[in-house]
Amino acid sequence: MKFNDFIAEHGTRSKHAEGAKLPLNDKGDYLLVVGSDSDIGQKAQWDIVRLDKSKDDMIEKMRNIYAGFVIGWSLDEKIGHKKVVELLKEVPSLLAAIIEFTQNDGNFTKP
Repeated sequence: MKFNDFIAEHGTRSKHAEGAKLPLNDKGDYLLVVGSDSDIGQKAQWDIVRLDKSKDDMIEKMRNIYAGFVIGWSLDEKIGHKKVVELLKEVPSLLAAIIEFTQNDGNFTKP
């Protein structure tokens, strides 16, 4: 097998970087989220490792990190990092949903 063929078949970085839709409800609302193998995801993993988990502001830092995984959404307003952080603060279950979604390779590599 040639190198480029191997990358095309097994490479995940670019597939994760394209993002996948994380459904928010049954009305069709979604977040477009990159996966953990994307450049954003790989950097975030190192940022998480370096977090001081004993600090009171850890959850705020986690929201800030995972907000960076969201690259689009179906909402009518323009997406912005601050708005995504606010969304994660107001809908706390979304943080866990994004974490789980980003780490599931099948969300980004299935045809």
